[in-house]
Amino acid sequence: MADSWDLSSMRTRRGGPRRLLGLKIYYDFRWTDVFPDRRAQFRNGLSLARLATREAPDGKAPALLLTANEAADRTPVETDHEYILVVRIHDYLKLDHADAASTYFADTIGTGIASLSRFSDLAESPELLQLFLDEHLTTDLIAKWASVDAERVADLSQALGRSPDPKADVTIEDAIASFERFDDIEWEALLDALGVLIEEDQWEHLARVTTGDRTGRRATIHTIGNRIAERLQDLELAASEYDELVSSGVTETELHAFLQETPWLLGMDYVRVRSKVNIPRGELDFVLDRFDGYFDVLELKGPADPIVIAPEVQDGVPPPASTYRLGPSLAAALAQIHFYRDALSGSPQHLSSLYGLNLARSPRFIIVIGRDHDLQPHQRTVLEQLNQTLHRVEILPYDLVAKRAQTWLNTLREILSLTED
Repeated sequence: MADSWDLSSMRTRRGGPRRLLGLKIYYDFRWTDVFPDRRAQFRNGLSLARLATREAPDGKAPALLLTANEAADRTPVETDHEYILVVRIHDYLKLDHADAASTYFADTIGTGIASLSRFSDLAESPELLQLFLDEHLTTDLIAKWASVDAERVADLSQALGRSPDPKADVTIEDAIASFERFDDIEWEALLDALGVLIEEDQWEHLARVTTGDRTGRRATIHTIGNRIAERLQDLELAASEYDELVSSGVTETELHAFLQETPWLLGMDYVRVRSKVNIPRGELDFVLDRFDGYFDVLELKGPADPIVIAPEVQDGVPPPASTYRLGPSLAAALAQIHFYRDALSGSPQHLSSLYGLNLARSPRFIIVIGRDHDLQPHQRTVLEQLNQTLHRVEILPYDLVAKRAQTWLNTLREILSLTED
């Protein structure tokens, strides 16, 4: 039953902040057996994340439990702090609908799942639509529906066997004016439906139209001001998710994907982040385009790779210098970036036209590797000395990326006077 899941024994990971809304994911299978690309995002995963977020009671964090057990009970699990949707993953991945989550949970409507609290729940779910209309459709709602479009009046009259009244034409102004009757919940439902139907570039077009006059700009600025605190919470959640990933033993590939989705973690000096950029005889993990027209290069190694290897301190005495050495991956990275630097010292016109790299001579390199948390003080001293002496090269542990980002966010909160008293 629903209370039979031993959550403490299950594997966990986080969905990306943009693709799976940052939800915690429990699962009882080897991830790569079902998702060979290793990423937390999967087909129609966002639909599940949205449904879990909508259904979660106040005060409880939404989460997902993916199971390979095809006979598992799909009743949601509620703990003191979480509301967890249970999904038989193999069945779910067979669905190919605009709102697969509502379709998947259609037969559990009595429990509150897919309760049609948003317009998007109706997509590809005719059975749910019929159930909703039977319970809620009234003549007043029909009249409102018909009033916004003259063709609707004609269609309705034809269906009822009557001719439409030609004087009943509704203008665009009338249709727009009818929006004034929308309350906040209806507007939220409409916008949620739009979120399923339109792409990011269409949202950008909608924003440009909205801010095309003084009234729209004033309303937009007021709304954005109220949303800044929520946006900061989104960014802090992303920083926290990244920190959790680093601590959970994920691979370099998974962290590469996360940084590609949340490039602001890499620094506030950068106006653009490009992944997997080809250069002569090589490929750069990330190119970080700076505000001043130059760029830095980010090279990723494994989060579990040792940075400095040395024996333990004995009786407060550090080991002799002859016993210290750089970790193999770090040594390889240092050689690799010097090769890259030579490759980037060629013809500026060639690098610009073929590889899109302007002002490419002598870029700054950042090697992200290992964890500061794993370093002993005598090992950390060697890392600090390396960073002071290497020319235009920084060795940065993965966990310090999150710490640095959190510091930026704290500073931003202070600047915006959004910190709590």
